[in-house]
Amino acid sequence: MKRTIQSVMDPELQLNTKSDLVYYITFPDNYNPAVEYPLIISIDGYGGHPGSEYQSEKLRPYLSEKYESIVVGVSYHGINRTGSVVEFSPEAWESIFDLEPGEFTKRFVAGKPMDKIFDDIFAFLVERKISRLSPLLAVKTTLPDKYSSFGFLPAIEHLNVLYDILSNYKIKLSEINILGTSYGGYIALLMGKFAPHTFNFIIDNSGFVATQFSEIHPSLVTSSASYMRMVNGKRYEIPATTKSLWENNEFSEKYFSDANRMIRNVTVKEHMLESDTKYFSYHSKKDIIALLAEKKMFCDKLKEFAYVDFSEIGDKEIDGSLFKNLNHGMNASLRKLYDVTFQKNALVNKQHKYQTDFHLKSKHVFDCFSKKYEFTYCLDKGLEVKVTSLKMNPSVSNHNNCIDDKDIPLNSTMQNDMKKQPTIGTKTLTLTHLPPSYKNDIFNQNLAYFKAKHPSLYNMVINHKCNEYWLCSNPDGSPNIYEIKSNSPLYKVYNKKSLFDNINKNISGLSANATIAEAFVGGGNDRWKINSPIQCQMLNDLFANGIFKKLGVNYDNLAPFNNYKTDFMPLVRVYGIGLGYHITELLRTRNVCYMTIYEPHLDLFYTSLFTVPWNLLFKYFDTNGKGVNLVIGDTADKAVLSNITFIKNRFMPLTSYFYRLNHLNSLQSKELIQKEPQSDSIERSQSDAGWYEDQRTGFYMSARNIKKRNKFYTGRRTKKTFRAFVVGSGPSLNDSISYIEKHQNDALIFSCGSAITPLLKAGIIPDYEIVQERTWHFPKHEEKHDLALVKQISLLKLNVVSPKIDHYYKETLVFQKFRDPGSSFLGKDYAVTTAVNPTVTNAGIAISAALGAKEVYLFGVDYGAPAEGKKMHAANTLHDHSPVDDSVDAKATSDIPGNFGSTIRTTSVLSWSLQTTEMKIAEFPKIRWYNVGEGARISGAIPTKVENLPKKYSGKTSKKDLRKQVSSCFNNNYSSDEILNRLKTVQMNQIEEYLQSLLGFTTATPQTREEIINTLQLLYSAVNVGKNQTNFLPSSLLPYGFMQFITSVFIQCSMEPTDEGAVQFFETSKRILAEYINSIQTDIQKMLDYIERDEETELIEAW
Repeated sequence: MKRTIQSVMDPELQLNTKSDLVYYITFPDNYNPAVEYPLIISIDGYGGHPGSEYQSEKLRPYLSEKYESIVVGVSYHGINRTGSVVEFSPEAWESIFDLEPGEFTKRFVAGKPMDKIFDDIFAFLVERKISRLSPLLAVKTTLPDKYSSFGFLPAIEHLNVLYDILSNYKIKLSEINILGTSYGGYIALLMGKFAPHTFNFIIDNSGFVATQFSEIHPSLVTSSASYMRMVNGKRYEIPATTKSLWENNEFSEKYFSDANRMIRNVTVKEHMLESDTKYFSYHSKKDIIALLAEKKMFCDKLKEFAYVDFSEIGDKEIDGSLFKNLNHGMNASLRKLYDVTFQKNALVNKQHKYQTDFHLKSKHVFDCFSKKYEFTYCLDKGLEVKVTSLKMNPSVSNHNNCIDDKDIPLNSTMQNDMKKQPTIGTKTLTLTHLPPSYKNDIFNQNLAYFKAKHPSLYNMVINHKCNEYWLCSNPDGSPNIYEIKSNSPLYKVYNKKSLFDNINKNISGLSANATIAEAFVGGGNDRWKINSPIQCQMLNDLFANGIFKKLGVNYDNLAPFNNYKTDFMPLVRVYGIGLGYHITELLRTRNVCYMTIYEPHLDLFYTSLFTVPWNLLFKYFDTNGKGVNLVIGDTADKAVLSNITFIKNRFMPLTSYFYRLNHLNSLQSKELIQKEPQSDSIERSQSDAGWYEDQRTGFYMSARNIKKRNKFYTGRRTKKTFRAFVVGSGPSLNDSISYIEKHQNDALIFSCGSAITPLLKAGIIPDYEIVQERTWHFPKHEEKHDLALVKQISLLKLNVVSPKIDHYYKETLVFQKFRDPGSSFLGKDYAVTTAVNPTVTNAGIAISAALGAKEVYLFGVDYGAPAEGKKMHAANTLHDHSPVDDSVDAKATSDIPGNFGSTIRTTSVLSWSLQTTEMKIAEFPKIRWYNVGEGARISGAIPTKVENLPKKYSGKTSKKDLRKQVSSCFNNNYSSDEILNRLKTVQMNQIEEYLQSLLGFTTATPQTREEIINTLQLLYSAVNVGKNQTNFLPSSLLPYGFMQFITSVFIQCSMEPTDEGAVQFFETSKRILAEYINSIQTDIQKMLDYIERDEETELIEAW
């Protein structure tokens, strides 16, 4: 049945684009108007319609009959896309495709219906093999409803329909449920936000959680808003943009502001209310349209207020029935989805009360920066939504809800009941301190806020008694802090004005800390430039068009970075709290996106509870694109870990450009400042592998190894455990090589890279030579040795290593590197090995553990050299004749603890390698690990001097039998033709879809530096889609190059003094991104041709 009610006025734009609101209603066959029925609201996404055959004849009747329910579907604002007016840009098409003037219209448009126009254009694109078009060729679409409200108005329309149903039909108020998919899922979540006491349960399948810019802003083009055809298994797209009534001019009444975004954002914690509604959310792990990370964040927050059942759908859940794929929406069966959820709901011991917001006469007010949204419910009048503009304090509005000093009351009567203290300096200044029982309003408000929102902070302070620091009062009544041990004030200023003058002077002196890769400023050695033309071109284009070039920065001149500062601070690292005014002043006077705060003394956090309104501070950071991490009372090591985890979960490039505010110079803060650079560097290094041209080498080599039918590691272990000597070429090998020679028959010897040279020279023939470098074959290292000896050794190499060296060895065994593109080819029957880089000893340690070692002795695995040492490597290695200076003074950059208490000099790469080894050792706690010699201390390994090693090992070792067992863990039971065919079809489609999703970001139009960072964060998340999936090729082949792009754009936009300058550069960067993607697509096709023709080619030059 079709029913019509009065249309709803848009409360934001104060307009109405249609006369009626239509909804469709389906009753059970045995419907009795006198009986109460459950109500199911079915909300389809774009492309669906409640009057469609599927909704009217399949879904609603099924739900209505099976659950004896009334089921409704609403023709909500924006759902109807048929009848849209479509406009092309003939001049742009003619210019790009070299058509004659007027030819586009004559050839494709004139006198043709719309379907025929698109048929002919797609045929034209297929003929020219063009699957992706420039945004300049976007089709302009005007919707029948004139504009998109993106969720807000549709949610209100559904609530009005609900009121009409409640007014005209008998409904079981405890059984009102919603089923929403995609955009419909998002509308359902908004309904739950606006009416938290109405619904029994809400099913959200792949819904958004916030505004999608492409639907709101005019002239945005995205891959998700496009016309698409699949032709011979290949996806072809024509980009589209939707005309909108919203404007980008912030002075216009139609400006889509932060307030408009905030009301549509279901993740805003301040807007969440206690609710009996149960939420059942389903989301694909590979969804690149509605991001999984955002849905997880929403569900995690909502769990504090309502029951949430969140299901991440991965490969295991694809059954071809309920969930059919991992694309957006998962092509889910909505009937089965409701069935499954209904059964889940029955098991939840939480029933919805017999009421709705209409019956409760609820009034919900949502504060959204510059606007207030009021939802008032009534059984007599229905729903009224009122939007009120708030008059903002200028000091607040300039900085997106920053805290003004008016929000920080300074108690002028603090001297009541105080105790006098000694005079200070030559002036007689009387400071008085507060009694231990003192409380003020700010303190009580903070406690109440912590108890409600941050229980861990509440538990930390509720029973705390200050022992080292306590509040005192300056002569003018302003607060200070008294250090009990020194009997003196912590702040050496004695009135409010001096205190704030000092704070603002320190803030004014803050300058940026920037970590700039050489390649970002036109640098990089010639070999890198030759081997990486695509990456080099992209980074050089960013350099040539950004602020780096304007400032005169290049790899030889970084002086312009000295003392560089702007009022925009993407990340501020704060050390020390005390009174906390430096934090509130910083937020009042600067635009801060993210902040980490470290205070090692709980007393000096406790004192701030009397002066800082922490609820306002958290509220400032509890919005999209902002965040704060507070570490109180912990060691510097724990603060390092907490802060880097916080940053990594937000946006890792923040570590490349940030500010430091060292307020209280404690020993712990000094330690943290000292440790942060190394932590940042390691995390940046571990964030991914190489850029595209570096990764494609491994991709190509893996394909070559497969075509050669080499044996790959299956993940099996040897039947018998064994003893392993893993030998690196660190300087301590000089002291232990005689021992290895004497006991070479007592263990399987794994020679790691260059260690083979000193071993062979000492008369030791290792059982395995571990090779992990993709350039190893260039110098022909094997030919520098007695080839007859090398022929007795088994080659144990990563899949990224060229087959050109295989013939030198007795046999070739290949193990796959985790997250390398080539490791996605063989599938689940062949294992991938983690922690195999950055150095070859990591590979040796990882594979020996995986194969079944029981004891592992680490020789020459030093990760540095003693401070008094001369060389970073042992004698008789290839480093003896290298043109690179191998001295400790030339290479080492930092110090770490040694195995026996000495100091070891190391590098950032070796520190990273050490951490990787420690993680691998922790993964295998049953193995006994021995760290032999004077190298770095390795957590989890027993420090062992050579003279304390066993003189004789118990038990006989049959190395011949053990080597056979090792070989049996590898096989070539695969079809290379099938694997390469899958590469050309399935995996190339993965790459195409991945690149298309990234290309969509070229249509974003952020208007501020903060919005740019928000956009880059989303791009960063999209780049890392599938990061932990072994067989998803794009996540291992492509991300790091895009991460370099993102980091360069982030730094340069953040350094721009104005939003206008940043926006201008961002617009240029979008063109560079599109060109970069196009270059990668062309190069991948070329590489596939090499593989298919079975040609031997070098993708890189020797290093």
